This record gives sequence, C-alpha cells and structure tokens, in this order.
Amino acid sequence: MRAGARRRATAVLDAGVDELTPAVTLSGDTLAGEMAGLMHLTAAHIAAREQRPDQAHDHVDEAEHLARQLGEQNGLRQHFGPTNLAVWRVGVGVELSEGARAYEEAMRLPIDVDALGSRERSSALHLDLARALSQEGGGTATSR
Repeated sequence: MRAGARRRATAVLDAGVDELTPAVTLSGDTLAGEMAGLMHLTAAHIAAREQRPDQAHDHVDEAEHLARQLGEQNGLRQHFGPTNLAVWRVGVGVELSEGARAYEEAMRLPIDVDALGSRERSSALHLDLARALSQEGGGTATSR
C-alpha cells in the first residue's frame, strides 16, 4: 500500500473482508470481526487517499457497525473498537479534505487514546488533528 500499489491492496482487502464476514456472524470469537473491521478501516484510508469519499465513508460505516458489536478488543494487539475507529475516522476525514468536520467530531466526544495503549496511535491522532486544523487555513503565525 505504501509503495503505491493501492489497487492491489484494495483488491486484497476486499477479498479479505468478503472471506471474514461470514465468520463474524457465525462465531463467538471476536478476532474475525476485529480483522474485518481493521480491513475496512484500511480500505477507507486507501479510498480517501484516492478521493473516493463514498467508498471511504462506506468502509468507515461498516467498521463502525463492527466496533459497536465488538466493543474494545485487542486481538493480535491490533486494538480494534470504538476508540481506534475514532482515530481512523479523523485520518480518513483529513485525507478527504474534511478536516473541520473530522476535528469537530473528534472534539465532541474526546478520544481516550490511553485506552489503546499505543503511542503510535496517539501520535497518529495528534498528527491528523494538526493536519485537520491546517486545512482550515487561519491566520499566519508571527514571531516577536
């Protein structure tokens, strides 16, 4: 994905979601749902980078549905659930140039990144919040 193979990544993610989805509904084990949710979030990020907002929002919505069902989980130390979903939602919003909306949503229900136990996710959130604010322009800083 990072090497620019977004079409291939999208195809692999779509196939993975299709394969995992039946396991989500048939099993009491949350791991299949967690992985399907993370695949939806990754697919949303790719779609957002390619400026396909409908697909990006659809994937985020599917991940949100799973996150509500599963709650906070940490299968394979991947931290899938409502908290990580909120972090990804900000990143997807920024990629779609929807920074103001993404920032306002994040601030309305503050995200408790400590629940993730991940400095990487916390850093990603703060970077994306800064990107969201920078999309709004604002005044220029002057030094004194």
